Amino acid sequence: MVDENQTQETSTDILNATVGENEGSKALDCKPVTVASIIIQTHNKNGEKMENELVNVLCKHPDKDDPIKLTQIKWINGDKMVNTSLFVTLDGDKKFMKDSGIAKLLAFKNVKTLKELEGLEFETVKESERSKYMCLKCY
Repeated sequence: MVDENQTQETSTDILNATVGENEGSKALDCKPVTVASIIIQTHNKNGEKMENELVNVLCKHPDKDDPIKLTQIKWINGDKMVNTSLFVTLDGDKKFMKDSGIAKLLAFKNVKTLKELEGLEFETVKESERSKYMCLKCY
């Protein structure tokens, strides 16, 4: 249940806020990244269990001390550029579906498991022209 007093106080704080001296964080430029680790996300930001887990590729970016988290790849399907999220979809044998983003990611680097991606380098590209987010380039 939402505490109305807390909501009103927060709204009042925002209504009375002034412009400060600090700037927001700038989007990182697309540069080569190195895979530091792989994390499997099972719950969304609201703490709810996700229907399909999501692979989070934690990468070292040259312009940032902390790792960045990438969850999409960009690849070529016929004559189109396609963005695909790295959702876990397994077949009856507990293997990644052949047409999944994860399968495309593994095939691009010619590895068999997500663990084998650690230490490998990827180029990054913008998800789209209007997006400030980047994804792993798999083409």
